[in-house]
Amino acid sequence: VYSRIMTGLMPGRTVAILVCSLSFFFASYGVNADCVSQTFTQNLTVSDGNPLRGFITYSAYTQPAPFPLSMEYNYFSLKDAMLGSNSFSWSALESELASAKNRKRQMVIRFYMDYPNEPTAIPTFLTSNCGQQCVTTTSYNSAEIGAGVSPDYSSSVLISALESFISALAARYDGDNRIAFIQIGLLGFWGEWHTYSQDTLFNDSHNEIRQRVIRAFGTQFTKTLLLVSQDSLQYTPLPNTTSYSNIGWHDDDFGSSTCNGQDYSFQARVSALGVSERWKTVPMGGEVQPTVQSSIFATDTPANAATACSASLKFSWLLYYDLYNAAGASAWYPRALAFYRSQMGYQIVLSSLRFNYVSCTPTTSSDICGVVEVDVKNVGNAPFYYPIRIKATIGPNKVVAYGSADLRSLLPSSVATTYSIPFQVSKTQAGIVDGQSFNIFVSLNSSYVLAPIRWAVTEGNTADGSISVNIPAVSQCVSAPVAVPAPIASTPAPVVSIPVSVGSPKAPQPSPSVSQSPTSASTKPPSTSD
Repeated sequence: VYSRIMTGLMPGRTVAILVCSLSFFFASYGVNADCVSQTFTQNLTVSDGNPLRGFITYSAYTQPAPFPLSMEYNYFSLKDAMLGSNSFSWSALESELASAKNRKRQMVIRFYMDYPNEPTAIPTFLTSNCGQQCVTTTSYNSAEIGAGVSPDYSSSVLISALESFISALAARYDGDNRIAFIQIGLLGFWGEWHTYSQDTLFNDSHNEIRQRVIRAFGTQFTKTLLLVSQDSLQYTPLPNTTSYSNIGWHDDDFGSSTCNGQDYSFQARVSALGVSERWKTVPMGGEVQPTVQSSIFATDTPANAATACSASLKFSWLLYYDLYNAAGASAWYPRALAFYRSQMGYQIVLSSLRFNYVSCTPTTSSDICGVVEVDVKNVGNAPFYYPIRIKATIGPNKVVAYGSADLRSLLPSSVATTYSIPFQVSKTQAGIVDGQSFNIFVSLNSSYVLAPIRWAVTEGNTADGSISVNIPAVSQCVSAPVAVPAPIASTPAPVVSIPVSVGSPKAPQPSPSVSQSPTSASTKPPSTSD
């Protein structure tokens, strides 16, 4: 394996190889020829519709979906959800989540208090029959925005109420895989953290509510990923967003001001703050500006500008409802598809696969032992942001083993990274018959999705997103299995750092990858606590 990894690669970066036991790893591969060796053809059309990436639309516009669609979007009124300081109703959210799940789609959600030209969403208990604890409000009406009611964002009562709501939301929904991402929302017009044209309503003076809302979300949510409006970056002092490893940004002006070169643009703001590479660990999303939705992919010039912008900022998803709803939208599909396939999130390619038998330790005729080795690269524009591992399903009875590496660290690169899945299975349990070949299905596995994650390759993809590889019987392989020490389950997998090329990702966190039971290769799938 060392020679395979080093061949043709230049020093400069470090890749971590995670193994169950270092002696097991090198003994398995060092002297045994490949029993199976297979290469695959990159094909970015096969992965259309993969979860957690792409254009999205409102739930009302999803039937039928003429364009790849894995997520839906909805706003929710805080007034409907928060009935008292510690009283909540989740019926509106539950209804939408259940409906989207039936379509095998996840949801991006945002709660708001002030939606211009819509009824106020400030919780009633904060404004009526509340005595000295009432939150004052200000009515507004402007040509640019319309009419509405804004709360007093300096109110300590309001701040405490929002912290209570965030805590309850996290207690119920953190790690719920029906939710793709949560936009922090709540503050400003539409929950976008600005009150443009009515700047006295929400400005630099409201620092406390910004900091405490960010802190509440950043600490209460430990699994579900969050995004806050890039308009939050205009204030002094800045919200403490970068203190938390689970908060990205969304920009709701894509195709208009996002990359227009002005100092208020999203691109300029992240560059000025020195956080242009935050996309490597947290998602970037947003909305195609409503005024350009019908033109952004109608001709080459705006489409090329959109491509350059996303190549810089690494968007994984964008709300683009006209693509699914407007008359004549099919004319935009070719350019929109090209953008979707190259500039919206991960595209994970299985470049090649090798399989070798190894001798079981302790030696037993009732088990079969082997190692699947895969070369994988991400040719998209961003990583997969939730815990994700490689799964091997072995034999007719589909015994499961998981690789130990977390592919969240697989950043976009033309260089493949090598991962291994060693296993020991009972032949009887797996349905493997001596002298006969069997199949291994290799797939990408995450408990944070509702639909299969398909490899971006032409060959072998099945309905569940796995690739089937036929494994010859031991007697049909070119060399006998090698005796190796048994992997030890109780010892954490070490990390071996080897200098390799610039494209190799950083090391995932080590963890045991396979069951050490002599009768089963099954391991627990990655849990939502990963």
